[in-house]
Amino acid sequence: MTRLIPKEWSIRLHLFAFDAAILVPLILLASFFATKFAERERERYHEVAKALAADIAADVDRELDGTIAALQALSASPRCFYSIGGCDVR
Repeated sequence: MTRLIPKEWSIRLHLFAFDAAILVPLILLASFFATKFAERERERYHEVAKALAADIAADVDRELDGTIAALQALSASPRCFYSIGGCDVR
């Protein structure tokens, strides 16, 4: 039966095996945490974007409500109702 591990390893081979035994799990763990962090940040940015869109929609709705109210008030004015040339607002 042939041995996969030589009987006498050099110092360089021992150090390489030691480094690999330490660094490979650390790299795998760091990549796992980086992936989870990226997913959470993506979700957070998505929630912030939804909140910002809702705020902008509310602002637009308020602006439109104000414009509608102003136009309704102008349309109820007797000066504008029968004026053919438009409202005479001075």
